[in-house]
Amino acid sequence: MKRYLIIIAIFCSLMAISGAAWCVDNGDGTVTLNGRVWLKDGACLGGLDYNSAVSRVATLEKGQCGLTGKSNAGAWRLPTVNELQGIWGFRDEFSNISASYYWSSTPSQSFPDCVWVVKMDNDFVWIVSKATAQHTLAVR
Repeated sequence: MKRYLIIIAIFCSLMAISGAAWCVDNGDGTVTLNGRVWLKDGACLGGLDYNSAVSRVATLEKGQCGLTGKSNAGAWRLPTVNELQGIWGFRDEFSNISASYYWSSTPSQSFPDCVWVVKMDNDFVWIVSKATAQHTLAVR
């Protein structure tokens, strides 16, 4: 048993040092990707304007969007643009991911009423008005 635990510890350390990506379906409505837990259902939160997306994500909890694990309101947030780009290569691990744009929490420095979004069919990054409706994913 000790040998097994040592092998696992070494493997995890090497993964962390190498920066290698890893992804696992947690079986509770979430996917863990590189140490962050994501909402698995990419369509559950739907298309919302930015302020509604921030509010909706903050209230996400067990029993919603297929979540069956330890999901408490207040634990979830919108991902940064870099975090959102990081799931592009793993989007097949998620369910109902649209080819459309998804909100990030990263504001535009040039346009204060705009936020960066990522298009999930080609990883294209763009800025859009907070008033438009975009798809929403949550991360914790």
